[in-house]
Amino acid sequence: MEGQVDLPQWHLSVERQLREQQAKILKLTSMVDENQDQLQQLKSVAVMVNEHQDQLQRLQSVAVMVDEHQDQLQRLAPLPQQVEGLKDDIKDLKKKMKENAEKLEILKVKVNSESWLWWGC
Repeated sequence: MEGQVDLPQWHLSVERQLREQQAKILKLTSMVDENQDQLQQLKSVAVMVNEHQDQLQRLQSVAVMVDEHQDQLQRLAPLPQQVEGLKDDIKDLKKKMKENAEKLEILKVKVNSESWLWWGC
């Protein structure tokens, strides 16, 4: 009886191994399903990235232009305040011109009245 296999015991051992293998297969199948879902999500992201690739490139171009022209932008930044200052200066000059025009009229009147007096002598 040496070399003979106890069939019921062997059969139980094989069934146990089969169940273990089936459990491993179920676990691996579940992992594959999860990975499949993640792969699908990644594919969706890749599609969105491809759809917006031209927008991303345009934004990168704008960023490069902003960097290239940063010094010009910095020089232009104070211009609105300078314009406001010039507007104030123009108002002041207009006011002085009006005052000078009034003084000129007064002088014209004086000159005219004095010339009448001189001619009248």
